[in-house]
Amino acid sequence: MTYKSTVTNLGKTVRRLRKSKDMTQEQLAEAVECNVDTISNIERGAKAARLDTIVGIAAVFGVEVGELFDVQPRNLPDETLKLLTLLENQPVDIIKTVTEQAKVLIRHKK
Repeated sequence: MTYKSTVTNLGKTVRRLRKSKDMTQEQLAEAVECNVDTISNIERGAKAARLDTIVGIAAVFGVEVGELFDVQPRNLPDETLKLLTLLENQPVDIIKTVTEQAKVLIRHKK
């Protein structure tokens, strides 16, 4: 993984988490105690984030710092990656509904 891809992946993850919580960049910046331009730059992959900002973002979303960098699931079938890509920008309630329906499908397949 290159420096640029790491910065880009971090930005994608932050944006996805922020949108899943229906937060604006301004709200996230306030929660993390940083400037809104900082959040914008992180999400666009324009600048690397400082460690204290990364830790603050992880805390706001209740995730481990490492999870902010894990955006590309590895070794998954193409069909699964396509489904994940479709779900990536959906609201949390949609993702939860799809998850529940998938569980029903799994029970019926057994």
